[in-house]
Amino acid sequence: MSTFAFLKKFSKDTVIIHEGSTSQDVYLVKSGRVEIMKSSKSGSKQVLAALGPNEIFGEMALIEHRPRSASAVAVMDTECYVLNANAFEQKLGEVDPFLRAVFRVMGNTIRKLSKEKADADAFAP
Repeated sequence: MSTFAFLKKFSKDTVIIHEGSTSQDVYLVKSGRVEIMKSSKSGSKQVLAALGPNEIFGEMALIEHRPRSASAVAVMDTECYVLNANAFEQKLGEVDPFLRAVFRVMGNTIRKLSKEKADADAFAP
């Protein structure tokens, strides 16, 4: 893994990212499993995704420069490579400006769709 990242272990049921927080890291799952969850308007938690090895999370907040749109919870003992915001921004800075703009638009779209899904699922039978 890159010299920009370090390995961190999370025990089962550890909240890695809290929805609404302004934490500044991006995670790549090395081993284990992480669920991405969003709170609906009614307060219930909706699982948006279950991630395993070689999957990334936490990038949207850094691409969009906004608070975390969902929580991430280790559902079993998990190891992740952690890339801090400065290293992420440095890597992102190497990308063409047009593509950076596309990433931001995609992030906004994903955030909107995730919110709509969580709210719709809260009212599902």
